[in-house]
Amino acid sequence: MFDQLETGKIGEEEFVKAIQEHLPQPTDSADIINAWNAIILDFPLRRLQILQQLNCITIPIC
Repeated sequence: MFDQLETGKIGEEEFVKAIQEHLPQPTDSADIINAWNAIILDFPLRRLQILQQLNCITIPIC
């Protein structure tokens, strides 16, 4: 489900509901969002810059 959120296949609300279904106890939506943001907060700037550059390049597969 993480990749679905990251690629835009599901929205934040769907993501939170899916996470809540897998947790052993009730968890507030804000806590889940804060936890997810904490995970991605430490994403190195250089990696983001590389991804942005790759987004501008079209490479034919065939």
